[in-house]
Amino acid sequence: DQGKILVENLLDPEAENHSLGIPETWEAGHDLPKSLSIETDILWNTLIIEGLMKNGYQEIAAVYFSRMMAATLKGLRHFSGFFTSFSVESGQPTGPRNALAGLVPVQLFLSLAGIRVFSPHKVAVWGRNPFPWPVEVHWQGLSVWRNGADTLVTFPDGTRYEKTSEKPAILAMKSE
Repeated sequence: DQGKILVENLLDPEAENHSLGIPETWEAGHDLPKSLSIETDILWNTLIIEGLMKNGYQEIAAVYFSRMMAATLKGLRHFSGFFTSFSVESGQPTGPRNALAGLVPVQLFLSLAGIRVFSPHKVAVWGRNPFPWPVEVHWQGLSVWRNGADTLVTFPDGTRYEKTSEKPAILAMKSE
């Protein structure tokens, strides 16, 4: 119920101040002090996106993840580091450079795409990739490609699985 209230009343991907992700602060009944810097925090967004995903809001979680990643990539390109937060007004990083809390949440990205890699020989896929582009993972000879509900997995020994379904599946390399 709380997730539904959050999505229906507080989250608006079209809002201008949500362009980098979910801001930490917003007006709610009273004006905010003019001197208050409104920021988007990477760790805070990661936790909210995880909650959205776990409660069935894959599409909106993917939108906010993409926006958070746009801010993270801007920090890398223009300021040579990972930052914990970004100013909603200017888009500039405001947290310390290369802090652990500013790192890319790779496991969250893979979970959103419906991928869990156990080893180069075993992978789980479920649901659909909610991102508007195909997701590809390459690791130690394992390749996973997902686009919507379409999945192609190639294991290091050349074993391939193709799947077009949202049903969960654990795929493993053929035994030798």
